[in-house]
Amino acid sequence: MTRAAAVMAVLLALAGGAGATAPEDPRALAGQPVLALAIHPAVTLTLRQSTGGRQGAVARLARAPGPPLRLTPDGRYLYGWGCGAATGGCAADGFFLAQDLEHEQIFVVLFEGGKSLLWVPPRASPWPAALRAPLAAFSAEIAGRMNFAAAP
Repeated sequence: MTRAAAVMAVLLALAGGAGATAPEDPRALAGQPVLALAIHPAVTLTLRQSTGGRQGAVARLARAPGPPLRLTPDGRYLYGWGCGAATGGCAADGFFLAQDLEHEQIFVVLFEGGKSLLWVPPRASPWPAALRAPLAAFSAEIAGRMNFAAAP
């Protein structure tokens, strides 16, 4: 079994076992931990490909404390996060995940040990303005460094 397959197996087990089924519409995940979105069939493959060698950190932080998944006011994006650091906030040890429900695009921020490990899409690329407030709640410092634009 590859490391990636092992990480995904762990995520599935933590979410209720391999026999658990995810709702077809990700909107039904609202109120659940960010782990539920990370393992949803519409997200998991893209997330695994996007995170490359950072899957261990993603698996750990997807289980870390954080608010339940929420929809943006326009209902287009489902988002949530987990933060593992007792001090320093999410910018020290955090995982932010959002999905564009219209285009099935994901948005990821991963920090570990106070270092930025991953931005999907890259931080310099425009992110949807609807994610400005959720990112500010995750980390005002990170949101302040982002480039936001209106969604297509």
